[in-house]
Amino acid sequence: MKKTTTGLFLDTAFAAALLIKVFSAGFSYFCVLDDYVQYGCYPLYDNLSRVYFGIGTASNRPLAAFFDPAVWGAFFPNMALALLILCALLFLSAKLFDRCFTLCGIAVTPFFYAVYLLLPLGFEGTYWISASSRIVVGLFFAALTAYLLIIYIKERKAWQLVLYAVCSLASFGFYESVTVLSGLIQGLIILKFTFDEKQYKRLWLLAIPALCTAAVLVYYKLAAHIGALGSRAAEFSVTHIGARLGELFSQFGYIFTAGLYRTTAAGFLDGLKILMQNGVFGIVISILILCVSVLCAYAGGKYKLFAEAKLCVPLGLLLIVLPLLPNILVPDVWLTYRSIVVCLPGFCVLFAPLLALAFQNRCAKTAALFLLTSVFLVGCVNEVHTYKAVSELDGQIVNEVLQHLDDEVLAGKKETVLVLSQEVITPQTSFYKDHVKSVFYADWAVTGAVRACARNIKIKTITPVYSLENVDNEGKQVLYMDEFYHVTEETNE
Repeated sequence: MKKTTTGLFLDTAFAAALLIKVFSAGFSYFCVLDDYVQYGCYPLYDNLSRVYFGIGTASNRPLAAFFDPAVWGAFFPNMALALLILCALLFLSAKLFDRCFTLCGIAVTPFFYAVYLLLPLGFEGTYWISASSRIVVGLFFAALTAYLLIIYIKERKAWQLVLYAVCSLASFGFYESVTVLSGLIQGLIILKFTFDEKQYKRLWLLAIPALCTAAVLVYYKLAAHIGALGSRAAEFSVTHIGARLGELFSQFGYIFTAGLYRTTAAGFLDGLKILMQNGVFGIVISILILCVSVLCAYAGGKYKLFAEAKLCVPLGLLLIVLPLLPNILVPDVWLTYRSIVVCLPGFCVLFAPLLALAFQNRCAKTAALFLLTSVFLVGCVNEVHTYKAVSELDGQIVNEVLQHLDDEVLAGKKETVLVLSQEVITPQTSFYKDHVKSVFYADWAVTGAVRACARNIKIKTITPVYSLENVDNEGKQVLYMDEFYHVTEETNE
Protein backbone atom coordinates (compact mmCIF):
# COMPACT_ATOMS: atom_id res chain seq x y z
CA MET A 1 0.00 0.00 0.00
CA LYS A 2 1.42 3.41 -0.95
CA LYS A 3 2.18 5.89 1.81
CA THR A 4 -0.44 8.39 0.56
CA THR A 5 -3.07 5.66 0.50
CA THR A 6 -2.06 4.48 3.96
CA GLY A 7 -2.26 8.05 5.26
CA LEU A 8 -5.72 8.57 3.80
CA PHE A 9 -6.84 5.25 5.27
CA LEU A 10 -5.51 6.21 8.70
CA ASP A 11 -7.08 9.67 8.52
CA THR A 12 -10.45 8.18 7.62
CA ALA A 13 -10.22 5.64 10.44
CA PHE A 14 -9.39 8.22 13.14
CA ALA A 15 -11.94 10.71 11.79
CA ALA A 16 -14.58 7.98 12.11
CA ALA A 17 -13.32 7.16 15.61
CA LEU A 18 -13.64 10.83 16.59
CA LEU A 19 -17.26 10.92 15.41
CA ILE A 20 -18.07 7.75 17.37
CA LYS A 21 -16.39 9.28 20.41
CA VAL A 22 -18.75 12.26 20.59
CA PHE A 23 -21.92 10.86 19.00
CA SER A 24 -22.15 7.43 20.64
CA ALA A 25 -25.57 8.43 22.05
CA GLY A 26 -26.83 9.68 18.69
CA PHE A 27 -26.37 12.92 16.74
CA SER A 28 -27.01 15.10 19.79
CA TYR A 29 -25.17 17.38 22.16
CA PHE A 30 -26.04 17.52 25.85
CA CYS A 31 -25.79 21.01 27.35
CA VAL A 32 -24.48 21.49 30.87
CA LEU A 33 -23.56 24.46 33.10
CA ASP A 34 -22.07 27.40 31.14
CA ASP A 35 -23.50 26.18 27.84
CA TYR A 36 -26.91 27.55 28.81
CA VAL A 37 -25.47 30.96 29.68
CA GLN A 38 -23.06 31.40 26.79
CA TYR A 39 -25.15 29.92 23.98
CA GLY A 40 -28.71 30.06 25.29
CA CYS A 41 -28.76 33.42 27.09
CA TYR A 42 -26.20 35.74 25.49
CA PRO A 43 -27.76 35.60 21.98
CA LEU A 44 -31.08 36.75 23.50
CA TYR A 45 -29.72 40.28 24.00
CA ASP A 46 -30.78 42.68 21.24
CA ASN A 47 -27.41 44.41 21.40
CA LEU A 48 -24.44 42.08 21.84
CA SER A 49 -22.32 44.98 23.08
CA ARG A 50 -24.25 44.57 26.36
CA VAL A 51 -22.78 41.06 26.57
CA TYR A 52 -19.26 42.03 25.58
CA PHE A 53 -18.95 45.23 27.63
CA GLY A 54 -21.92 45.26 30.04
CA ILE A 55 -21.57 41.74 31.37
CA GLY A 56 -17.89 41.98 30.51
CA THR A 57 -17.19 38.80 28.55
CA ALA A 58 -14.76 40.81 26.38
CA SER A 59 -12.51 41.33 29.38
CA ASN A 60 -10.89 37.90 28.99
CA ARG A 61 -10.41 35.47 26.11
CA PRO A 62 -11.73 38.12 23.72
CA LEU A 63 -12.09 36.00 20.57
CA ALA A 64 -13.82 33.20 22.48
CA ALA A 65 -16.14 35.80 24.00
CA PHE A 66 -16.97 37.15 20.54
CA PHE A 67 -17.65 33.67 19.13
CA ASP A 68 -19.99 32.65 21.99
CA PRO A 69 -23.15 34.57 21.01
CA ALA A 70 -22.17 35.49 17.46
CA VAL A 71 -21.24 32.00 16.20
CA TRP A 72 -21.91 29.12 18.57
CA GLY A 73 -25.03 30.69 20.05
CA ALA A 74 -26.68 30.52 16.62
CA PHE A 75 -26.88 26.73 17.00
CA PHE A 76 -28.67 26.68 20.38
CA PRO A 77 -30.52 24.59 21.50
CA ASN A 78 -29.46 22.05 18.84
CA MET A 79 -25.72 22.19 19.34
CA ALA A 80 -24.80 18.92 17.59
CA LEU A 81 -23.75 20.74 14.43
CA ALA A 82 -21.54 23.07 16.47
CA LEU A 83 -19.93 20.00 18.05
CA LEU A 84 -19.37 18.52 14.59
CA ILE A 85 -17.56 21.70 13.49
CA LEU A 86 -15.40 21.58 16.61
CA CYS A 87 -14.57 17.93 15.90
CA ALA A 88 -13.44 18.94 12.41
CA LEU A 89 -11.22 21.67 13.88
CA LEU A 90 -9.77 19.21 16.40
CA PHE A 91 -8.94 16.73 13.65
CA LEU A 92 -7.43 19.46 11.46
CA SER A 93 -5.29 20.63 14.39
CA ALA A 94 -3.99 17.06 14.76
CA LYS A 95 -3.09 16.95 11.06
CA LEU A 96 -1.39 20.34 11.23
CA PHE A 97 0.59 19.43 14.35
CA ASP A 98 1.59 16.19 12.63
CA ARG A 99 2.79 18.11 9.58
CA CYS A 100 4.67 20.70 11.65
CA PHE A 101 6.45 18.14 13.81
CA THR A 102 7.38 16.14 10.71
CA LEU A 103 8.82 19.22 8.98
CA CYS A 104 10.85 19.85 12.13
CA GLY A 105 12.28 16.32 12.06
CA ILE A 106 10.04 14.76 14.73
CA ALA A 107 8.13 11.65 13.72
CA VAL A 108 4.52 11.79 14.88
CA THR A 109 3.18 8.26 15.25
CA PRO A 110 -0.40 6.98 15.00
CA PHE A 111 -0.34 6.86 18.80
CA PHE A 112 -0.44 10.67 18.69
CA TYR A 113 -3.83 10.58 16.97
CA ALA A 114 -5.18 7.98 19.41
CA VAL A 115 -4.19 10.02 22.47
CA TYR A 116 -4.82 13.53 21.14
CA LEU A 117 -8.22 12.76 19.63
CA LEU A 118 -9.65 9.98 21.79
CA LEU A 119 -8.21 10.01 25.34
CA PRO A 120 -11.19 10.00 27.78
CA LEU A 121 -9.27 12.22 30.20
CA GLY A 122 -9.37 14.94 27.52
CA PHE A 123 -13.07 14.43 26.80
CA GLU A 124 -14.18 17.45 28.84
CA GLY A 125 -11.93 19.78 26.86
CA THR A 126 -12.90 18.41 23.46
CA TYR A 127 -16.64 17.75 23.98
CA TRP A 128 -18.07 20.31 26.41
CA ILE A 129 -18.61 23.24 24.06
CA SER A 130 -18.14 25.83 26.79
CA ALA A 131 -14.56 24.50 27.01
CA SER A 132 -13.89 23.13 23.52
CA SER A 133 -14.96 26.41 21.89
CA ARG A 134 -11.89 27.89 23.59
CA ILE A 135 -9.42 25.00 23.70
CA VAL A 136 -10.08 23.26 20.39
CA VAL A 137 -10.44 26.46 18.36
CA GLY A 138 -7.34 27.86 20.04
CA LEU A 139 -5.37 24.69 19.29
CA PHE A 140 -6.48 24.82 15.66
CA PHE A 141 -5.18 28.37 15.28
CA ALA A 142 -1.97 27.47 17.15
CA ALA A 143 -1.33 24.54 14.80
CA LEU A 144 -2.24 26.61 11.72
CA THR A 145 0.08 29.39 12.90
CA ALA A 146 2.98 26.97 13.29
CA TYR A 147 2.37 25.50 9.84
CA LEU A 148 2.17 28.93 8.17
CA LEU A 149 5.38 29.97 9.92
CA ILE A 150 7.26 26.95 8.57
CA ILE A 151 5.86 27.49 5.08
CA TYR A 152 6.92 31.14 5.17
CA ILE A 153 10.44 30.23 6.30
CA LYS A 154 10.72 27.78 3.40
CA GLU A 155 9.02 29.81 0.65
CA ARG A 156 9.41 33.44 1.77
CA LYS A 157 6.17 34.81 0.30
CA ALA A 158 4.68 38.01 1.71
CA TRP A 159 1.10 36.72 1.92
CA GLN A 160 2.33 33.80 4.02
CA LEU A 161 3.95 36.20 6.47
CA VAL A 162 0.79 38.31 6.76
CA LEU A 163 -1.42 35.27 7.23
CA TYR A 164 1.01 33.84 9.78
CA ALA A 165 0.98 37.08 11.80
CA VAL A 166 -2.84 37.27 11.76
CA CYS A 167 -3.24 33.63 12.83
CA SER A 168 -0.60 34.09 15.52
CA LEU A 169 -2.61 36.91 17.08
CA ALA A 170 -5.81 34.86 16.72
CA SER A 171 -4.26 31.89 18.51
CA PHE A 172 -3.62 34.16 21.53
CA GLY A 173 -7.28 35.12 21.95
CA PHE A 174 -9.00 31.90 23.04
CA TYR A 175 -7.35 30.26 26.06
CA GLU A 176 -4.40 31.26 28.21
CA SER A 177 -2.63 27.89 28.03
CA VAL A 178 -3.02 27.83 24.26
CA THR A 179 -1.51 31.32 24.15
CA VAL A 180 1.62 30.02 25.86
CA LEU A 181 1.70 26.88 23.70
CA SER A 182 1.38 28.87 20.49
CA GLY A 183 4.07 31.38 21.47
CA LEU A 184 6.38 28.59 22.61
CA ILE A 185 6.00 26.57 19.40
CA GLN A 186 6.57 29.65 17.25
CA GLY A 187 9.73 30.53 19.17
CA LEU A 188 11.11 27.00 18.96
CA ILE A 189 10.43 26.77 15.21
CA ILE A 190 12.12 30.10 14.54
CA LEU A 191 15.17 29.15 16.61
CA LYS A 192 15.43 25.70 15.04
CA PHE A 193 15.40 26.85 11.43
CA THR A 194 17.56 29.87 12.18
CA PHE A 195 20.40 27.89 13.74
CA ASP A 196 20.05 24.77 11.57
CA GLU A 197 20.39 26.81 8.39
CA LYS A 198 22.59 29.53 9.96
CA GLN A 199 20.24 32.24 8.69
CA TYR A 200 20.53 34.51 11.72
CA LYS A 201 18.60 37.36 10.09
CA ARG A 202 15.47 35.24 10.61
CA LEU A 203 15.62 35.98 14.33
CA TRP A 204 13.56 39.09 13.58
CA LEU A 205 10.57 36.74 13.26
CA LEU A 206 10.62 36.40 17.05
CA ALA A 207 9.19 39.91 17.08
CA ILE A 208 5.83 38.59 15.84
CA PRO A 209 4.98 36.28 18.79
CA ALA A 210 6.55 38.88 21.09
CA LEU A 211 4.28 41.63 19.72
CA CYS A 212 1.25 39.34 19.92
CA THR A 213 2.08 38.60 23.55
CA ALA A 214 2.47 42.31 24.30
CA ALA A 215 -0.82 43.08 22.56
CA VAL A 216 -2.66 40.47 24.64
CA LEU A 217 -1.11 41.68 27.91
CA VAL A 218 -2.02 45.30 27.11
CA TYR A 219 -5.54 44.22 26.18
CA TYR A 220 -6.00 42.34 29.46
CA LYS A 221 -4.74 45.34 31.40
CA LEU A 222 -7.08 47.77 29.63
CA ALA A 223 -10.05 45.39 29.86
CA ALA A 224 -9.48 44.46 33.49
CA HIS A 225 -12.49 46.42 34.74
CA ILE A 226 -14.96 45.96 31.89
CA GLY A 227 -18.35 44.80 33.16
CA ALA A 228 -19.16 42.37 35.95
CA LEU A 229 -16.63 39.79 34.74
CA GLY A 230 -13.82 42.28 34.32
CA SER A 231 -12.34 41.56 37.72
CA ARG A 232 -11.31 38.08 36.51
CA ALA A 233 -8.83 39.72 34.17
CA ALA A 234 -7.35 41.67 37.06
CA GLU A 235 -6.65 38.69 39.31
CA PHE A 236 -3.15 37.99 38.05
CA SER A 237 -0.53 38.15 40.79
CA VAL A 238 3.11 37.11 41.18
CA THR A 239 2.94 36.69 44.96
CA HIS A 240 3.22 33.23 46.51
CA ILE A 241 4.29 31.71 43.18
CA GLY A 242 6.16 28.89 44.93
CA ALA A 243 3.13 27.65 46.85
CA ARG A 244 0.96 27.86 43.76
CA LEU A 245 3.52 25.96 41.72
CA GLY A 246 3.43 23.16 44.29
CA GLU A 247 -0.37 23.13 44.15
CA LEU A 248 -0.25 23.08 40.35
CA PHE A 249 1.92 19.96 40.24
CA SER A 250 -0.14 18.36 43.00
CA GLN A 251 -3.32 18.76 40.95
CA PHE A 252 -1.47 17.72 37.79
CA GLY A 253 -0.32 14.53 39.52
CA TYR A 254 -3.83 13.77 40.73
CA ILE A 255 -5.33 14.24 37.26
CA PHE A 256 -2.79 11.93 35.62
CA THR A 257 -3.14 9.24 38.28
CA ALA A 258 -6.62 9.09 39.82
CA GLY A 259 -8.23 11.06 37.00
CA LEU A 260 -6.62 8.98 34.27
CA TYR A 261 -7.60 5.75 36.02
CA ARG A 262 -11.21 6.81 36.60
CA THR A 263 -11.88 8.18 33.13
CA THR A 264 -10.01 5.48 31.22
CA ALA A 265 -9.84 2.18 33.15
CA ALA A 266 -12.97 2.56 35.31
CA GLY A 267 -14.62 4.46 32.47
CA PHE A 268 -13.99 1.54 30.13
CA LEU A 269 -15.72 -0.89 32.51
CA ASP A 270 -18.68 1.44 33.00
CA GLY A 271 -18.81 2.05 29.25
CA LEU A 272 -19.08 -1.68 28.64
CA LYS A 273 -22.02 -1.85 31.05
CA ILE A 274 -23.73 1.03 29.25
CA LEU A 275 -23.29 -0.64 25.87
CA MET A 276 -24.67 -3.94 27.19
CA GLN A 277 -27.69 -2.17 28.73
CA ASN A 278 -28.63 -0.33 25.52
CA GLY A 279 -29.99 -3.25 23.53
CA VAL A 280 -29.71 -3.09 19.76
CA PHE A 281 -28.31 0.46 19.81
CA GLY A 282 -25.56 -0.64 22.20
CA ILE A 283 -24.73 -3.59 19.95
CA VAL A 284 -24.50 -1.29 16.91
CA ILE A 285 -22.17 1.13 18.71
CA SER A 286 -20.06 -1.81 19.97
CA ILE A 287 -19.67 -3.13 16.42
CA LEU A 288 -18.75 0.34 15.14
CA ILE A 289 -16.13 0.72 17.88
CA LEU A 290 -14.71 -2.71 17.07
CA CYS A 291 -14.58 -1.99 13.33
CA VAL A 292 -13.00 1.45 13.62
CA SER A 293 -10.45 0.16 16.16
CA VAL A 294 -9.45 -2.57 13.72
CA LEU A 295 -9.10 0.01 10.93
CA CYS A 296 -7.00 2.38 13.08
CA ALA A 297 -4.77 -0.49 14.19
CA TYR A 298 -4.39 -1.94 10.69
CA ALA A 299 -3.51 1.38 9.06
CA GLY A 300 -1.37 2.55 11.98
CA GLY A 301 0.53 -0.71 12.11
CA LYS A 302 2.03 0.04 8.69
CA TYR A 303 3.90 3.10 9.98
CA LYS A 304 7.54 2.72 10.94
CA LEU A 305 8.11 4.36 14.33
CA PHE A 306 11.25 6.40 14.85
CA ALA A 307 12.18 9.46 16.91
CA GLU A 308 15.23 11.39 18.03
CA ALA A 309 15.27 11.06 21.81
CA LYS A 310 17.59 14.03 22.36
CA LEU A 311 15.09 16.31 20.66
CA CYS A 312 11.84 14.74 21.85
CA VAL A 313 12.46 14.63 25.59
CA PRO A 314 13.25 18.32 26.29
CA LEU A 315 10.76 19.53 23.69
CA GLY A 316 8.02 17.32 25.11
CA LEU A 317 8.67 18.53 28.66
CA LEU A 318 8.53 22.17 27.54
CA LEU A 319 5.26 21.61 25.67
CA ILE A 320 3.73 19.92 28.73
CA VAL A 321 4.86 22.20 31.56
CA LEU A 322 4.97 25.74 30.17
CA PRO A 323 1.34 25.93 28.94
CA LEU A 324 0.18 25.14 32.48
CA LEU A 325 2.08 28.02 34.10
CA PRO A 326 -0.68 30.68 33.62
CA ASN A 327 -2.56 28.74 36.31
CA ILE A 328 -0.09 29.91 38.96
CA LEU A 329 -0.72 33.58 38.20
CA VAL A 330 -4.22 33.56 39.68
CA PRO A 331 -5.00 33.38 43.43
CA ASP A 332 -6.55 29.90 43.28
CA VAL A 333 -4.89 27.22 41.15
CA TRP A 334 -7.69 25.49 39.25
CA LEU A 335 -6.38 22.67 37.06
CA THR A 336 -9.16 20.58 35.52
CA TYR A 337 -9.53 17.69 33.10
CA ARG A 338 -10.03 20.19 30.26
CA SER A 339 -6.80 21.98 31.19
CA ILE A 340 -4.60 19.04 30.20
CA VAL A 341 -5.82 18.85 26.58
CA VAL A 342 -3.28 21.54 25.74
CA CYS A 343 -0.52 19.28 27.13
CA LEU A 344 -1.37 16.27 24.94
CA PRO A 345 0.87 17.24 21.97
CA GLY A 346 3.73 17.50 24.44
CA PHE A 347 3.06 14.04 25.87
CA CYS A 348 2.99 12.55 22.41
CA VAL A 349 6.36 14.13 21.57
CA LEU A 350 7.85 13.15 24.93
CA PHE A 351 6.93 9.47 24.61
CA ALA A 352 7.69 9.14 20.88
CA PRO A 353 11.18 7.59 21.50
CA LEU A 354 9.74 5.12 24.02
CA LEU A 355 6.98 4.08 21.61
CA ALA A 356 9.48 3.70 18.80
CA LEU A 357 11.62 1.45 21.00
CA ALA A 358 8.74 -0.58 22.44
CA PHE A 359 6.78 -1.19 19.23
CA GLN A 360 9.29 -2.05 16.55
CA ASN A 361 7.36 -5.25 15.85
CA ARG A 362 4.38 -4.60 13.57
CA CYS A 363 2.13 -7.09 15.35
CA ALA A 364 2.82 -5.52 18.76
CA LYS A 365 2.23 -2.05 17.32
CA THR A 366 -1.05 -3.10 15.70
CA ALA A 367 -2.26 -4.79 18.88
CA ALA A 368 -1.36 -1.76 21.01
CA LEU A 369 -3.21 0.61 18.68
CA PHE A 370 -6.28 -1.62 18.66
CA LEU A 371 -6.25 -1.83 22.46
CA LEU A 372 -5.81 1.92 22.94
CA THR A 373 -8.46 2.90 20.40
CA SER A 374 -11.09 0.47 21.66
CA VAL A 375 -10.47 1.19 25.36
CA PHE A 376 -10.50 4.95 24.77
CA LEU A 377 -13.70 4.84 22.71
CA VAL A 378 -15.57 2.71 25.24
CA GLY A 379 -14.37 5.08 27.97
CA CYS A 380 -15.76 7.97 25.93
CA VAL A 381 -19.11 6.15 25.70
CA ASN A 382 -19.21 6.44 29.48
CA GLU A 383 -18.38 10.14 29.31
CA VAL A 384 -21.15 10.84 26.78
CA HIS A 385 -23.57 8.89 28.98
CA THR A 386 -22.60 11.08 31.95
CA TYR A 387 -23.24 14.31 30.04
CA LYS A 388 -26.53 12.89 28.77
CA ALA A 389 -27.71 11.84 32.24
CA VAL A 390 -26.80 15.17 33.87
CA SER A 391 -28.27 17.24 31.02
CA GLU A 392 -31.52 15.30 30.91
CA LEU A 393 -32.07 15.42 34.68
CA ASP A 394 -31.30 19.15 34.74
CA GLY A 395 -33.70 19.67 31.84
CA GLN A 396 -36.52 17.81 33.56
CA ILE A 397 -36.22 19.86 36.75
CA VAL A 398 -35.75 23.15 34.89
CA ASN A 399 -38.97 22.50 32.95
CA GLU A 400 -40.81 21.86 36.22
CA VAL A 401 -39.41 25.08 37.68
CA LEU A 402 -40.55 27.01 34.61
CA GLN A 403 -44.10 25.73 34.98
CA HIS A 404 -44.27 27.06 38.55
CA LEU A 405 -42.75 30.53 38.08
CA ASP A 406 -45.34 33.26 38.54
CA ASP A 407 -45.97 36.11 36.12
CA GLU A 408 -43.96 38.65 38.12
CA VAL A 409 -40.87 36.43 37.95
CA LEU A 410 -41.30 35.89 34.21
CA ALA A 411 -41.66 39.64 33.77
CA GLY A 412 -38.41 40.22 35.65
CA LYS A 413 -40.01 41.97 38.62
CA LYS A 414 -38.78 39.71 41.40
CA GLU A 415 -36.28 36.98 42.18
CA THR A 416 -36.84 33.33 43.07
CA VAL A 417 -35.60 31.08 45.85
CA LEU A 418 -35.64 27.38 44.99
CA VAL A 419 -35.59 25.13 48.06
CA LEU A 420 -34.03 21.80 47.09
CA SER A 421 -35.00 18.64 48.94
CA GLN A 422 -31.57 17.15 48.24
CA GLU A 423 -28.50 17.70 46.12
CA VAL A 424 -29.22 17.23 42.42
CA ILE A 425 -26.47 14.82 41.48
CA THR A 426 -26.13 12.12 38.87
CA PRO A 427 -23.88 9.11 39.60
CA GLN A 428 -20.75 9.12 37.46
CA THR A 429 -17.36 7.47 37.26
CA SER A 430 -15.22 10.50 38.04
CA PHE A 431 -16.34 13.41 40.18
CA TYR A 432 -13.69 16.13 39.95
CA LYS A 433 -14.25 19.86 40.45
CA ASP A 434 -16.80 21.03 37.86
CA HIS A 435 -16.61 17.90 35.72
CA VAL A 436 -20.23 17.44 34.52
CA LYS A 437 -21.97 19.12 37.46
CA SER A 438 -25.67 19.91 37.67
CA VAL A 439 -26.81 23.47 37.04
CA PHE A 440 -28.52 23.34 40.44
CA TYR A 441 -25.25 23.71 42.33
CA ALA A 442 -25.10 27.52 41.85
CA ASP A 443 -27.45 30.46 41.30
CA TRP A 444 -25.78 31.66 38.08
CA ALA A 445 -26.00 28.18 36.55
CA VAL A 446 -29.66 27.44 37.32
CA THR A 447 -30.64 31.00 36.39
CA GLY A 448 -28.86 30.64 33.04
CA ALA A 449 -30.52 27.28 32.36
CA VAL A 450 -34.00 28.60 33.18
CA ARG A 451 -33.49 31.74 31.08
CA ALA A 452 -32.17 29.74 28.14
CA CYS A 453 -34.97 27.16 28.22
CA ALA A 454 -37.62 29.88 28.61
CA ARG A 455 -35.93 32.09 26.00
CA ASN A 456 -36.46 34.89 28.50
CA ILE A 457 -33.54 37.05 29.56
CA LYS A 458 -35.74 39.09 31.92
CA ILE A 459 -35.91 36.36 34.58
CA LYS A 460 -34.00 37.48 37.63
CA THR A 461 -31.68 35.40 39.80
CA ILE A 462 -32.92 31.98 40.93
CA THR A 463 -31.09 30.93 44.07
CA PRO A 464 -30.94 27.21 44.98
CA VAL A 465 -30.85 26.54 48.74
CA TYR A 466 -31.44 23.56 51.01
CA SER A 467 -33.12 25.56 53.77
CA LEU A 468 -34.72 28.99 54.14
CA GLU A 469 -32.80 29.53 57.34
CA ASN A 470 -30.66 32.68 57.05
CA VAL A 471 -32.04 33.31 53.54
CA ASP A 472 -33.63 36.64 52.68
CA ASN A 473 -36.78 35.66 50.79
CA GLU A 474 -38.78 38.83 51.26
CA GLY A 475 -40.40 39.91 47.98
CA LYS A 476 -39.24 36.74 46.24
CA GLN A 477 -41.12 33.72 44.97
CA VAL A 478 -40.27 30.65 47.01
CA LEU A 479 -40.48 27.27 45.28
CA TYR A 480 -40.12 23.95 47.07
CA MET A 481 -38.72 21.24 44.82
CA ASP A 482 -40.51 18.54 46.85
CA GLU A 483 -43.84 20.00 45.81
CA PHE A 484 -43.27 19.42 42.10
CA TYR A 485 -40.26 17.17 41.65
CA HIS A 486 -38.52 14.51 43.68
CA VAL A 487 -35.07 13.24 42.77
CA THR A 488 -34.89 9.50 43.41
CA GLU A 489 -32.31 6.81 42.80
CA GLU A 490 -34.41 5.61 39.87
CA THR A 491 -34.40 9.10 38.38
CA ASN A 492 -30.62 9.35 38.71
CA GLU A 493 -30.09 6.02 37.06
